[in-house]
Amino acid sequence: MPSPSTAPPKKKRFGCLYTLLVLLLLGGGALTTRDSLLPALARWWIVDERPEPADAIMVLGGNIGVRGVAAARLFKSGIAPRILIDNPELSEVQKLGLTPSDADLTRSLLIRSGVPESAIEILKPIVTSTRDEAIELKQWCADYNAKRILIPTDLFHSRRVNWCMERTLDGTGTDIRVIALDQPRYNTDNWWKEEFGLIDFQNEVVKHIYYFLKY
Repeated sequence: MPSPSTAPPKKKRFGCLYTLLVLLLLGGGALTTRDSLLPALARWWIVDERPEPADAIMVLGGNIGVRGVAAARLFKSGIAPRILIDNPELSEVQKLGLTPSDADLTRSLLIRSGVPESAIEILKPIVTSTRDEAIELKQWCADYNAKRILIPTDLFHSRRVNWCMERTLDGTGTDIRVIALDQPRYNTDNWWKEEFGLIDFQNEVVKHIYYFLKY
């Protein structure tokens, strides 16, 4: 199994309200030339980094079918020896035992995708946000002296994940690599043609502003 190499810290991406407001204006103005500008806008927003040998792959809560499958694919390439699974707060239906937890569903998906059970770790703390996930990962990296973590996630979610992880793990020496994943209904080139793409992009811009103001 390849061992992670020590990499210099990546240049920090400092977001600001001004940049996000300009982004919104560009998005509105792009409607007249959307075929060329809107894919470029998505490429500017999305953080997609080259995966390199790492200590672990982290599966964030949500969109299990996309993130879990990507994690299994990365694991089977030999790039990391283990997969970490977040433990999201249970829904009311899950509390009643009517459906499995998200963590258990992700674990089952990974095993069916060819990942050995011994290589899967469900993290114990209950998380409710990307911020919680970053704090949880920071502690795990400290406990295991991790040098690099790979995080496959959704296209537009990638920027907030990158910002939050780098901000939370700043100074720890752990290299976080965010890998952007195409979605079942849209990708970088056609996101604005699909309702799901428009909603996801809009939600992530709002959430990124919220995270910038709060954290």
